[in-house]
Parts: sequence; structure tokens; C-alpha cells
Amino acid sequence: MTIDLGGPLQKRCRVCGMEYIPSNAEDSALHKKFHAQNLGGIELGKGFVESVRAGGGVVWTGDDETCVAVVEKKDTLGARGAAMKRRVGDVLEVVRTELGAVEIAESELWSSVSTKEALDVLAQGDRVTTSEAVKANRFGRFKIYLYLHGSKCIGVCLAERISHAYKVLEFDDQLQGAEPTAAKPDAVASCIIMPKNLAISIAKKPDDAMLGISRIWTSTSYRKQGIATTLLDCAAENFLYGLRVDKQLIAFSQPTESGGCLARRWLATKNGWHVYTE
Repeated sequence: MTIDLGGPLQKRCRVCGMEYIPSNAEDSALHKKFHAQNLGGIELGKGFVESVRAGGGVVWTGDDETCVAVVEKKDTLGARGAAMKRRVGDVLEVVRTELGAVEIAESELWSSVSTKEALDVLAQGDRVTTSEAVKANRFGRFKIYLYLHGSKCIGVCLAERISHAYKVLEFDDQLQGAEPTAAKPDAVASCIIMPKNLAISIAKKPDDAMLGISRIWTSTSYRKQGIATTLLDCAAENFLYGLRVDKQLIAFSQPTESGGCLARRWLATKNGWHVYTE
């Protein structure tokens, strides 16, 4: 318990953005750990990286000991599965804390898509039978792409299988609380409010989609180096076996302000890209 004598209790770190109570030893220690992870990357250990490499999880290799590794449902099975889940959980907790995102339950994170969705994937280019695919747990709902520098994770993209999304019609900092215009009374379903009074206006009718970008994050010290775009490229290329997902079929989950900027830059369009709700 803390006695309030009128002074500020919480403090927001200007570097990592975390709010904490400096006078609380446990809170202060938590901030110190989060601050170090946010700036220098999340230490995963050489054993984890070697295990991912040995399992064929590396989908892109760069310079200076960098690579992108993917972890999915099938990697969490067997002897190494528990350790894999724990490491991925640690990474996603840092991402969740910084982005202020809703926590995804472990049972949901490692769940499978339905047989119908499995058949859809087969029709789109996977050269195995449905029974083989389901038996081999090939159709996990999520895939986690980790941008590794040595034994540290400095970037993350959490991607998931989706079936529909909504097109962004316009981007306007004056849209907060606005009603659909008379010229297009049925075009706008709602306005998704983003930080700093920004909003995106989305279409009422959903479009088909395949790939959802649920979370994307880069460690503070490594931003503006193309890490996020590399992760998005890997997700588009690797998410569905034997098929590169077209950018028109990729959607972002209610992006933050910086996430919206990333989406428009990667998709090379101000409007017409897609968002979806989790």
C-alpha cells in the first residue's frame, strides 16, 4: 500500500513508455527489466535459437547474425514444446505491454483452424491431403515471426489466419466522432479511433482476406532499419505453404498510429488497405 500525500505516484518512462510507481520496489524492478528488453531486445538464449534453426524454422537470413525465425503450433509439441511456448510467451508479454494490447490466451494462441479453412488452404496451393495436414497440425491459427540478432529478439510479427476484413476508405484527423456523410450514407460502418485523435473510416461490407497482422513490434534501439517491413514480407511469403499472400488479402488488427503508418508505407497506399477486429 502507498500513502498518497498529494504528489505524483505514477511515472511514465520517456524512453520505453512504461508507467510505473518508482517508490514501489517490485514495480521499479519490473520497469527496469522491461526497459532493458525494450531497448536492447529480448534475450532468448543460444539454446532457443539453435533449436529453432535445427527445426528448420528460419525463413530469412540477413547480415550480422540476423535472421527471421517462425514458431507455430507444430513447434510447441513434443519434448521442446513447453520451453518454446514459454519463450514465445515472454516475447509476446513485452509486446503486449508496450502496445497496450489485449492479452491472447495460450489456448487461443496455439489453437488450430477448422477443417473448412484447412481445405481452403489446400485449394490455394498446399500439396498435401487434408487428413495429412490435420494430423501433422499444419494448420495452426497463429504464426509468430521473430527477428533475431544473435540470441536476442529485436522484432516480432504475430500473424493469424482470417477470412474477412474491412477496407479503409479514408484517413483524416478530423474524423473522431464524425457521422457518415450524406453522399455515402451506407459506405461507412464505423470509425476506428487511433491515438492522438486520429481515425480510420472503414467500409461497411467486408472483403475476403487470408492473413491478419495481429501484432507487430520492433525494439526501440533498432527502429527505422527495415525490421518491421522484413517481418511483413516474411509473413506474406511464408504464412501459407507454397503460396505468397497478395497484399490485398492482408489486414491489420486495429493499428496504432505508428502501425497505421507502417501499413500505408508497406502497402504503398494511403487508402484501400484492410483492417479487421480480433
